[in-house]
Amino acid sequence: AMTIDEDENEQLLRPREGYVLVELHAPPSAPGSTPPVPTLDSLNVAGRLVTNSTLTFSITGTNFTEFLQFVVRGQGCPSTGCILSGGSVRNLTATSAVSSFVPRGTGTYRINVRNTALGQQSAEQLGFTVFIR
Repeated sequence: AMTIDEDENEQLLRPREGYVLVELHAPPSAPGSTPPVPTLDSLNVAGRLVTNSTLTFSITGTNFTEFLQFVVRGQGCPSTGCILSGGSVRNLTATSAVSSFVPRGTGTYRINVRNTALGQQSAEQLGFTVFIR
């Protein structure tokens, strides 16, 4: 869909008739654009620790940003974890956040946090156990 006109010193790309040439540029990477790695200090789980019942997580830590995600691993979650993000993360500050989760099975669940989908997860992993179906 393109023709190349060769000049002595340069090549020009021009769209053929009826086509549009679109240039795409990646946004510049500013120094420090990598999201900070959050830490996870405490986890409080409110609700009945039974399957199919809504649990509310309150966490504390450091380096939480507006893009904080909870990554929950356990029964019923994919290997990459159940991701709680966006509007499901409430009362967010740089050191605390709240979210809700419904466990789909019994067993141990583990929680990490990260800032953005590509951000590094907290080294700390806190958990809870669901005993009853």
